[in-house]
Amino acid sequence: EVKPVVASAPAATPAPKTAPPPPPQKVAEKPKEYTPTKTSGQYSEIKQMIIAYEGWENKPYPDSEGLWTIGVGHLIGNGKKLPFTDKDGTTYTEKTYLTNPQVRALFEKDFEAHLKHAEKAPGWNLANESGKTALIDLTFNMGPGWINKFKKTASLLEEGKFKEAAEELKRGSKGGYSPWYKQVGERAKFIVTLISAGAANDKSGSDALASVMGSKKVASGGKFMSDESIQLAESQRKQL
Repeated sequence: EVKPVVASAPAATPAPKTAPPPPPQKVAEKPKEYTPTKTSGQYSEIKQMIIAYEGWENKPYPDSEGLWTIGVGHLIGNGKKLPFTDKDGTTYTEKTYLTNPQVRALFEKDFEAHLKHAEKAPGWNLANESGKTALIDLTFNMGPGWINKFKKTASLLEEGKFKEAAEELKRGSKGGYSPWYKQVGERAKFIVTLISAGAANDKSGSDALASVMGSKKVASGGKFMSDESIQLAESQRKQL
């Protein structure tokens, strides 16, 4: 008797090995909330001016030079690539979203750092409030290295010659206006106005400061300066 041959079941094909999923990125968890700094209750006018011209952005964006930026003019690393992990362990990606309190906290931290540099700038101890406001904004706008770009301006400030320094700041090396003055526009004109009236003994300083701070553009930055406005904006975002 011939027994039927029973075909054996084919061996099971092993499942392909898959790589384990990458660990989740830590996306902008710090700072978790608005934490006051030593300068939080001070310099409200210059902070308002900086916000008005730097803007208030909750997501990363390329600035005018194509560098990745977030918040109030905060450069992410060297600005050249994302993702980027900051010193505090926060990883920024193109999808990062900072809450308004986080933007505020980051700005306060940046402001305090730039203020320390501005206090060491030429002419600081010879300046009135108008002049100091201009030096803070210059430092925030261009970084402490502005002194090396405008050496003659820095030298004149150190000598207390604020009006001459203001003219030198807007003057180009080959005549006309400097590239900075042309690029920054209205903000540059305001800074020059403040420096021109910025000597400690210049009584027109308060009028210059009032004029600049009273402009429509600068006033627009005021809505971000109160804790109440931040809390309101945050509650509205959560309702979307």
